[in-house]
Amino acid sequence: MDRTGRGQTNMNAFRSSALTLSMLLILTPVAFAGEASNGPKELGTLEELDFSNMMQHMEVTTASKQAQSISDIAAPIYVITAEDMRRAGANSIPEAIRLAPGVVVGQIDQGKWVVGVRGFAWQYASKALVLLDGRAVYSPIASDVYWDSLDVPIEDIERIEVIRGPGDARWGSHAVNGIINIITKPAGDVRGVSLSAMLDSDGSEIFTARGGGALSSNFDYRAYAKYLSQGDFPMAAGVPRLGNRDAVRAGLRVDGVSRGGDRLIFIGDVQDGSDATLLTAVPGAVDRYDAKEWSALARWERGSSGRLNQQAQLSFDHLEQEIYEERDTFDFAYQAQLPEWRAQTWTVGGVFKSSADVLSPTLGIFPSRMTENTYGVFVHDHVALNDKVRFLFGSQFEHNPFTGWEAQPNLQFLYAPDKRRSFWASVSRAVRTPLRTEEGFLLDNPIFPGTVLRFIGDHGLKSESVLAWQAGVRMTLQDNLFLDLAAFYSQYEDLVIVQGGAPFFEPLPPPGQAVLPATFANSDSGATKGVEAVLKARPFARWNLVASYSLYSQPSWRNPLWFESVGAAVEHQFQIHSSARLGADLEWNADLYYTGELTVGSVPDYYKLDTQLAWAPWKGSLQLAVGVKNALDSRHREAGINSADTPAEIPRTGYLKVLHHF
Repeated sequence: MDRTGRGQTNMNAFRSSALTLSMLLILTPVAFAGEASNGPKELGTLEELDFSNMMQHMEVTTASKQAQSISDIAAPIYVITAEDMRRAGANSIPEAIRLAPGVVVGQIDQGKWVVGVRGFAWQYASKALVLLDGRAVYSPIASDVYWDSLDVPIEDIERIEVIRGPGDARWGSHAVNGIINIITKPAGDVRGVSLSAMLDSDGSEIFTARGGGALSSNFDYRAYAKYLSQGDFPMAAGVPRLGNRDAVRAGLRVDGVSRGGDRLIFIGDVQDGSDATLLTAVPGAVDRYDAKEWSALARWERGSSGRLNQQAQLSFDHLEQEIYEERDTFDFAYQAQLPEWRAQTWTVGGVFKSSADVLSPTLGIFPSRMTENTYGVFVHDHVALNDKVRFLFGSQFEHNPFTGWEAQPNLQFLYAPDKRRSFWASVSRAVRTPLRTEEGFLLDNPIFPGTVLRFIGDHGLKSESVLAWQAGVRMTLQDNLFLDLAAFYSQYEDLVIVQGGAPFFEPLPPPGQAVLPATFANSDSGATKGVEAVLKARPFARWNLVASYSLYSQPSWRNPLWFESVGAAVEHQFQIHSSARLGADLEWNADLYYTGELTVGSVPDYYKLDTQLAWAPWKGSLQLAVGVKNALDSRHREAGINSADTPAEIPRTGYLKVLHHF
């Protein structure tokens, strides 16, 4: 049921409820504020994040592929911690990513999502690079992510680092608007055995078993097994439901230190499941398909302060999406940071990636078999003019099979007058190389009797590019108040769109048909700009608040068309996250989201309120959580009609989660 048809009265009542509940979630914890309580370890502590030291002590790795504090990063970055995910009641990675500012997340159906960074918010956005422990997980067909195959247990994720803006200078093409790096916990952080179960009112079930320990004095392991059965969602009137989505996943991680002091990591995962899709191209057609994947990753790190620091990573992934593709991906990356010399620190490295696929004939992409080899080198120089002013410049030079060599330079400036403030600015060029779909697409889609819409690829496409200017500030205003501001302006060129051509008639085979051609072409350009703000506060020792606001503005694109994704944007977004300790082992969490109208896809603006009550008796060995998601609305749509799969209506859902640690 589309919210646009409910009438103005219901809409006003809905918005009034949203505002009332948001005020309640903000004001109610005041009644419980008081002296801090240590509380059980498994619930975490609201005092654990000291804002006065956060800029120096919160380390991230995505910006430079090496550990560094947030105060040293000249880019807009947001870190979603394990505690953030637990308090939000996230059961999937996209649900966790929704916590980041500047990112539009919308659910299409049980296992499919829209995840867009700074606009381009549709299913095949193709301009954000998603990594799992530094391994790219997007599909080269349309540069999207099979989120249903990325089903790592939330309890095993240490943090998710979200960088908004280009990251091609470090990570290569496709990191045009941002990078989302999902980082799992080291094996040494898991000891003993944990069992968890999640049940919700829509019939979904998640059961997870996790365990870890020491293999030897230098090596630790952790392993997990997960079963998921996800109930289907309601669809619009007259549209059939999809049925359940089922998946089984297991994994192993080993971390250790060799006798020579080198750090070694091995990660392996396997998943088998079934899913369904309701293709918009075939009205009423429900396709069930198997989805399988296994992957392995090995990483080696050597070095210490003042010495040559090296790291190498090798990974392999085998993916089977029955009605889409079968793919083998081999990825190797090497990086070396040279010792500091005359206040300069040089970093050099190289990458190689090979992706071999076999595509389903129903996709209409030719050739149906192809191997893409991509390789490149990068060099960066970090210059410290003094202890307050730093510059970083460099570039990645990458060769791809479609357009040859591409340069992706980056220049950054950082000024940190003290430990509580840092000011930064950057300018970057990034590219998104052509996709298999855009190059080799040839498919007829019947739209009327005797008339087809014919999609036609172009083997002469150029890479899309962006020149992005960014600036920001991070400030600890008080020991209990932290502010992060960022502004950006991005100029896009050679954007690939589907543009219509002159209709014609094909007489053969009889009785013939009318053809409406739709050809991929580099026919669009335009600019976007925006502001993103994050405010973290602790009004009382037992109460944490995080608020964020994102403004995204875009002029009319040069050649906007109905099929184009460039206009799929949300102008206004805000979030308020509240976490209050009600007692030594009781916690109340609430998350209010506002997402503005999706300009392409006919998705009205909506509020979303998730709330949870968590209890951790017996010093945290048992953890119970009961909550409601989408509390303000019985159902609403989050994805547009421009998604390849027919979007469901996301219902209000109650859930119960139990975790027991032995």
